[in-house]
Amino acid sequence: MGVLAPLWDHLILIRELHKIHGPIIRISPHQLHVYDPAFYEELYSQHKVRHKYKYFLDRFQLPLSGFGTIDHKLHRDRRAALNKYLSKQTVARLEPMLLDMLDKLCGRIEEFREKGEKLNMRVIYQCFITDVITLYALNRSWNHLDSPNFSPLWVETIAETVKMGHLLTQFPIIFPIALGLPRWFLQITKPGFALLMDFRKAIEIDTKNIIEGN
Repeated sequence: MGVLAPLWDHLILIRELHKIHGPIIRISPHQLHVYDPAFYEELYSQHKVRHKYKYFLDRFQLPLSGFGTIDHKLHRDRRAALNKYLSKQTVARLEPMLLDMLDKLCGRIEEFREKGEKLNMRVIYQCFITDVITLYALNRSWNHLDSPNFSPLWVETIAETVKMGHLLTQFPIIFPIALGLPRWFLQITKPGFALLMDFRKAIEIDTKNIIEGN
């Protein structure tokens, strides 16, 4: 909970500012914050052109990905290539795989129950979600649920990636510099960056294997 305290304080402060200044306030030179449910359809309408926020996307240096695509039309085109993989029919066909993963999840929970050991559910659900996504998207599960202690390094990687995101949003130049540094140097100076680079490398390797038919 200590990690979440600054975020919680930030949300409370924004709520108080809305009470003073109204439903739309500026929270940075480049950001507006809207607190008005009636404005939801206007803000998230499916029929309006909305380019992504370059300032926000530069942090992970992924201009060729759907996530990193700024232009509205180009993003729709790239997103369309994935539509058949995310359709209701396709997802429904994943049910046997999901049930197998759920059986494994329940088995691990039961294992800890029998031993009388405590279990961090946030961690185990992170492992479950990662195993499902990697098996479907990369054709190879990373099998974090099989880890006796639920891959603590992976959980740390997720936490560090979130932390790095805030830093890289303000200083996006750091990422390309970090890409050119040896891993041992990152491990000494900024372990979070080393974990982030390992994560990126793992995805690159699996993606290359898929393209090559391996």
